[in-house]
Amino acid sequence: MLIGEIDWKMIELQLRLRNRNRMQLPWRSIHQHSFSRQVEFQWNSSIVWQEAGPGLTRIHNRQKLLRMDAKYWIDLLGLQEHPEGGYYREVYCSSETVSKSALPERFQSEHAFSTSIYYLLEYDDLSRFHRLHQDEIWHFYEGSAVMVHTLESKRHTVFRLGRNPAKGQLPMLVILHGTLFAAELENKRSYALLGCTVSPGFKFEDFDQPSRSELTHRFPEHHDLITRLTSAQ
Repeated sequence: MLIGEIDWKMIELQLRLRNRNRMQLPWRSIHQHSFSRQVEFQWNSSIVWQEAGPGLTRIHNRQKLLRMDAKYWIDLLGLQEHPEGGYYREVYCSSETVSKSALPERFQSEHAFSTSIYYLLEYDDLSRFHRLHQDEIWHFYEGSAVMVHTLESKRHTVFRLGRNPAKGQLPMLVILHGTLFAAELENKRSYALLGCTVSPGFKFEDFDQPSRSELTHRFPEHHDLITRLTSAQ
């Protein structure tokens, strides 16, 4: 695979001619992207150019417009359902460990130095209110913006993960250990592909998901929010 600058006018002309009687593609967006005008050429396939935009990735090829939706990423990355909500797959676990005696008292056993997962939400999927023993870093990769809700000292804060800083979206978010947080899609007709990294590495014994009744008792002023972002059990 080669990556390099291309003659955009020539590509635009060729695509216009090729697709004259097909779907009209967003030609104007070729020149309006803020990121570097580079394209990936894969000579053994029909890929012509790749465009990434908020909430959608498209590959324009000789025959069709391919939408990279949630199913595409679930199949490609081998994601499975997460008990917390959404889909995930662990993609990194350090081969080295930290002994229990070297960790804070909240940890029950030795842990890998670090772990990282792919995490995907689609439609009405929720990452319900929970907290971890570790600090967690969320990375935004693809799809629509994600709202991350935190509850601390009766204060509700919303962070937005995404590609558009003009709308207050961030590409990365650090959630400190012990923080109650939940996540949902801003656009319930879309999806979001994210990455989550923790150190020391994650174990399910580090995961705490308080009940709805416990949270509404602690934060009665946020009853509706808690009801929406927790399970009934």
